[in-house]
Amino acid sequence: MFTTIIFFMYRGKKAVIQDKIRGADFVEAGILAKMLYKSKQAANICCSGLPLVKNSERRHILITSTTGSGKTNMLNELLPQIRKEQDRAIIVDLTGSFTDRFFDPKCDKLLNPLQDGTEHWLPWNDCHEIWDYNDIASSFSNYNPKLDDFFAKSAELVLAEGLRLYHDSQDIKTLINTILYANNKEFVRIFKNSAVSGIISSSAPETSSGIQATISKNIEVLQYLR
Repeated sequence: MFTTIIFFMYRGKKAVIQDKIRGADFVEAGILAKMLYKSKQAANICCSGLPLVKNSERRHILITSTTGSGKTNMLNELLPQIRKEQDRAIIVDLTGSFTDRFFDPKCDKLLNPLQDGTEHWLPWNDCHEIWDYNDIASSFSNYNPKLDDFFAKSAELVLAEGLRLYHDSQDIKTLINTILYANNKEFVRIFKNSAVSGIISSSAPETSSGIQATISKNIEVLQYLR
C-alpha cells in the first residue's frame, strides 16, 4: 500500500513538470540585468537599474500603467542618460514640465511659436525635393485610404500645390490667407493653371468650397507660425 502511494505521488509530480520547448523565460529584473551584463548585451541606457538590450535603444518602447505608477519618473530618468550619451530626443511636452526641467538653450531647440526663444520653423524648411511637398501636406491630412474620402485627398493635393506655389516667398501668412480666408472666386484664380486646376473650378463652386473647408480645418494651427 505504501509503495503504491509513493508510486502515484512520483507519477503525479512528474506529470505536472513542464519541459521548456521554446520561448522566453520570465525572470526578475535583477537576474535579467546580470544576464545582460554577463553576455555583454547591456546598453548604457537603463530604467531603474535594468539596462536596455544593446543596440535596441531606438526601437519602440511602450510605457503604460495607471496614474502615479512612475511613467513620468521613468522619462525623467531616461532623458539625462540620453544627453550623457550625446544622443537626441524629440519631446512632445504638453504640460511644459520637461521643458522647465531639462531645456538647455545652449544646445536644445524649442519648437513652440507661442513661447519666446523658439526656432522659427516653416513647412518649406523640410521641402528640398519635389516629393517633399506631398509628404508635408500628408502630415496635415486626415485622409484614410480605406475610406477613400475625395475631399480629404483633394485637400492634401491642393495644400501640396500651395506649398509649391509659395516656395520662393515662403510667406506663411499669404498661404494661410489664400486657403483660409479667400473667397471661392479668388481661391479658384490662385490655383488656375496649376496641377490641381482640374479639381478646383469656378464651374463647381460647391466642390471647391468643400476642399477649401477641409484644408482650412487641417492647417488652422499654422496660423501661429511666425
